[in-house]
Amino acid sequence: MINLLIDRVENVNVFNFLDSGNSPGSESHIHAKMDWDLIVEYIKEMENISKVSRSFSTKTTGEKPDILKDLKSLGETFFDQFFPQEIANKLRTSQDKFLHFHIDDGLKDIPWDLLHDGNSFLADKFCIGKTVKGSAKKSKNEEIKKIKMLIIADPNEDLEWAQKEGEVLFQILKQKVPSNVLELEFIAGRQITKLKLLSMIKGKHIIHYAGHLYFSKHPLENGWLLSDDKVLKAREISNSGFSTNLVFSNSCQSTKATEVNTPFIMNYFAGAFLISGIKTFVGTNWEVIDNEKTLDFTIRFYLSLFSQKSVGEALFLAREFARRNYEPWDLTWANYTLHGAPDYTLFTSKKENRYRILKPISIKKHYPTPIAFTYAKILEFEPHKVDTNTISQTLIESFYSFSRFIGFIVFSDYKRQSFGEITLNEEIFHNLQKWWELIFQSMWNFKKLEISMFLDTLMEVLSVNREIIFKMIRWIHQFQREMEPEHIQGYVVTFQYYYENLLAELSELENCSLMYFPEAGNHYFTFDGYESTTHFLINSFDDQTKNIFDYKNKFFLYHKIKKQFLQLYGLEIFQLENGLVQALPNKIGDFSQK
Repeated sequence: MINLLIDRVENVNVFNFLDSGNSPGSESHIHAKMDWDLIVEYIKEMENISKVSRSFSTKTTGEKPDILKDLKSLGETFFDQFFPQEIANKLRTSQDKFLHFHIDDGLKDIPWDLLHDGNSFLADKFCIGKTVKGSAKKSKNEEIKKIKMLIIADPNEDLEWAQKEGEVLFQILKQKVPSNVLELEFIAGRQITKLKLLSMIKGKHIIHYAGHLYFSKHPLENGWLLSDDKVLKAREISNSGFSTNLVFSNSCQSTKATEVNTPFIMNYFAGAFLISGIKTFVGTNWEVIDNEKTLDFTIRFYLSLFSQKSVGEALFLAREFARRNYEPWDLTWANYTLHGAPDYTLFTSKKENRYRILKPISIKKHYPTPIAFTYAKILEFEPHKVDTNTISQTLIESFYSFSRFIGFIVFSDYKRQSFGEITLNEEIFHNLQKWWELIFQSMWNFKKLEISMFLDTLMEVLSVNREIIFKMIRWIHQFQREMEPEHIQGYVVTFQYYYENLLAELSELENCSLMYFPEAGNHYFTFDGYESTTHFLINSFDDQTKNIFDYKNKFFLYHKIKKQFLQLYGLEIFQLENGLVQALPNKIGDFSQK
């Protein structure tokens, strides 16, 4: 599968082909300029073509233009303008079956499937999926013995075609798919209440929705419009902790006022549901046409899916049939798009999801403060409104803080095992290259003696990313020298990707709490997330904590899953202007003390 990461900084697109570990491979860090107005014009032209296609769905007479010719011309022109030659050549010559775009939020409205490489539409060549950066949760593919599916149709009882779609789809799947493979439920009409629907979707692997959608500029406020103007929002689904494998949405926009103004409004809805925990989402670029072709396309998709095809393959096969058999002006095949990995299949057994997608809010709220505090500053930036130098300096500051904190965890664990003295001085502390060399040198002792570290995943994650870490350090030296802003931009985007991938892989830190017990008083501080919290001692956590109170004025890292403590050296308490306290890695002298 081709994994293509596309970031955008001002008017520069940065391309990276991702390897099997989802890190930039050898063909990476390729830049190309493209102005926003060209992107906007392409999106608007595609919307205009879709309107022409929809208008002819209701006409039985009159000359009908060659829509396919216009679609090809626009797609080919934009393909040539958008992709650098190296990327374009790879897409033209690749024999890969799957193509997964990992894209910047500003590029989400581009209909990638409809780009044309001069020989064919990408949708005719690849099974395609797209994932907007930060819009999906990390998850696992677990064995599914029997697929549970819910069909939801016309909650407002004002869309006759939606009711028919739900009924026919239910009947076809009942007839075609064995009952030992699929457990099917159907609900329609005004009987659909929020509470009832939340109850019904629990435990479902597939949800098919035909009805009105409600859109908002606030992603998690998007949702399904029910009767009496009630909305089941993505936020409410997220709060319920559901992890549905697939949502298929044949929908139209509600008449309720919306704050989103874009022709490709469905992308906002898809992103909202991916954030809420849904693994894949099949939706439309434009509003659906209430005709037999839409229903036929939908049925063909599901029959392929239940023939153990991946979501991307099922969509590809339905498109292929529509392209060959529907009228030339009918763009049903072009309307559908997959949000998520195109090789995702519901029939995979015990297979880890390979895509580690960072959820920034988890870092800000749950990672230890020395990491979360500086990372939160990156999240404060408003896209396209901050200069490259400011972004690079903030990233470097955050990476330094991350590096020092990880180092102090490793060195504290090393000291706990009494491996011997650590050669740590001011020169090493301020030299990032030597600092990381000492981290890896210290971890080698654990590996050599086959002793587990306090953090189970730390050694594996850092070892796998060793070359990337030292590459990032070399780039920091380049940032700190005078470079042309345009040259820096691409490096900064890739640096941030590397850094956030490291944070995502070290998700075990979410299960740890950084604690400090002051010299006096009956309270203690936790440093989880970007702010500290004060707690008052009532009872001990467990038997292990009885010894904790003998170590006043000390830091500890508490593993919530293993229920173990690691005394953490190297941190200092600082008083902030707002009255809160902060923990910063700053005391290398601790490691020379016995």
